[in-house]
Amino acid sequence: MVVYHKESSNLQIIKEFSIDYHFSELHYNIVKSSITVFINEVLYRVVKEEEANPQLFEFLYNAIQFLDITDGNINNFHLMFLVKLSQFLGFYPSGIFSEKTPYFDMMEGGFKAEVPLHSYCLNEEESKILGELKLLPFDKSDLIKLTSLQRNVMIDNLLAFYKLHIPNFSEIKSREVLKVVFS
Repeated sequence: MVVYHKESSNLQIIKEFSIDYHFSELHYNIVKSSITVFINEVLYRVVKEEEANPQLFEFLYNAIQFLDITDGNINNFHLMFLVKLSQFLGFYPSGIFSEKTPYFDMMEGGFKAEVPLHSYCLNEEESKILGELKLLPFDKSDLIKLTSLQRNVMIDNLLAFYKLHIPNFSEIKSREVLKVVFS
């Protein structure tokens, strides 16, 4: 962008701008556009920064660009996006899923050896899925084979995880759209 700025004025003038990347499929592919609407709503609810955050910007830019250009299976993209976004929000899941740590404690934000005393815990199957989502890159999300029911449970679990760690995190209405698209 070329912007004119005067110290004596609060008004800036944009002389010219150019688009860095032109999306090719997000507007035309119903699955991709549904995921994009969901991501947009989540970002609207969680990103409150007023300062530049180049790492977050790069993550978002690359993730959305990947979603646009990939021809692979994107059924788990939104799940993987939520897990990876949590890293920039300060509550990325700690540890790894294993036989010794088969339960994910959503309050503590880590994989544990035993079920905690509270109810904010994923069972072994859900914890394993979370562990896979955490470790794999976006282009390998198709390696995680999930049924519609598992995908729906995981999105509910991840949104509950966000609600536990982000004050005033409200309901994501576009979640229902994804439920329909992926059923």
